[in-house]
Amino acid sequence: MNCWRCQRDIDAATDVCEDCKKDITRISKLSDEIQRCKKCSLNEQIQEKVSGRGFWAAKVLFIGEAPGRHEDEEGRPFVGAAGHVLDLLISVTVLKPKDYYITNVLKCRPPGNRKPTPQECEACSDFLKAEIKIIKPKIIVPLGLVATQNVLNLFDIKEDIRRMADLRGSVFYTKDNIVILPTYHPAAIIYDGTLMDSAKADFVLLSKIVEGKYENAKRKTSN
Repeated sequence: MNCWRCQRDIDAATDVCEDCKKDITRISKLSDEIQRCKKCSLNEQIQEKVSGRGFWAAKVLFIGEAPGRHEDEEGRPFVGAAGHVLDLLISVTVLKPKDYYITNVLKCRPPGNRKPTPQECEACSDFLKAEIKIIKPKIIVPLGLVATQNVLNLFDIKEDIRRMADLRGSVFYTKDNIVILPTYHPAAIIYDGTLMDSAKADFVLLSKIVEGKYENAKRKTSN
């Protein structure tokens, strides 16, 4: 069978190539590993661990910071108010449900939705690396400063990341030519509605990249 990820529109594992069958199995096993994780103390204070959701062969991988209260209750990422904002932003793009996968840097909710510590991010980093390796996205969209910092560090891309306003809408490339497009976290937009127009512009840019219509990127690459 021809494969770019088995044409990305086939549901039955029996109809996909052997490599894709393995990845379908891996993404399921990864979710099980996340549920068993005890690498840091966060797992002692939560209701549910939160694995990613979406299509196993997605073109676009959205990466947030950490689960919030609703995600902790349901065990799924971006199902609360921030999830509604993300859905709205996705609606201005050409993306269909099988075009994207949604996850977080952390798989457990920090108490009071506080900012994750570097140690907590490191404890979860193997899960994020595994998701990227299995899904093989063409585009990664980090949502917010924490996600952007972790994703750029993961690919050894050096950048001043003090302010999201200075990074959003920038286009980076990994050694493997994965596009990284940082934008605001939906929760930041809820807090400050004036960010919505900039976020929508970033998602319009995302559409252009998906369609291959964006050719003038400032190519910032890993070393």
